[in-house]
Amino acid sequence: LFLKNNTKEKSKNWLKIIEIQELDKNEKEKIVSRILSEYNKSLSNEQLNLLIEKKGASSPLFLSLACEELRLFGNFEGLTQKIQDLAENTENLCHQILERLELEHGYDNVAIVMTILAISSLPLEEAEIREITTKILSKSINERRQTTFLNDLELSVAKWSYLRLSIEPFIDSSDNYFVVQNRATKVLHIHHREMVNTIT
Repeated sequence: LFLKNNTKEKSKNWLKIIEIQELDKNEKEKIVSRILSEYNKSLSNEQLNLLIEKKGASSPLFLSLACEELRLFGNFEGLTQKIQDLAENTENLCHQILERLELEHGYDNVAIVMTILAISSLPLEEAEIREITTKILSKSINERRQTTFLNDLELSVAKWSYLRLSIEPFIDSSDNYFVVQNRATKVLHIHHREMVNTIT
């Protein structure tokens, strides 16, 4: 106890608390424009205002996730309505994103993969994720005693590749490698705490 208290007292001499202010209108606009410009996309002034006036727009993460959803939306005529339909805060936006992924890739595949990534104490290899997902899928289908095709019992390389690409914005994009059995292997983990909280 003395050591902890002593350390805490000493830390006051070198720790500096920095208060991060909410983004102002100009900063929000710059973030949105910069992200979308990377994909040669942009919003009209009306659409931009609709987005940055949302309650969660003071968070760079919210804007980043929202821009990713808009980037993937292919209906130009319906873009304004899409912005209006986006959630007002990061937590609910994460829910919307997971629902979209489930529609695109199947509820079981998304639920299992994202839960594995969220609750794992260590980053996982892609092969490990596929193997664990396949085992859970097989067990789940057997327990429900459903007749199904063999392809539905596993997360194939093709299915995983498509899903992996879709969840890229939520996965640590830096080159993370672990040394396993004397070989360097790339590992994955979710790097948005808000997404982890939504999943778990």
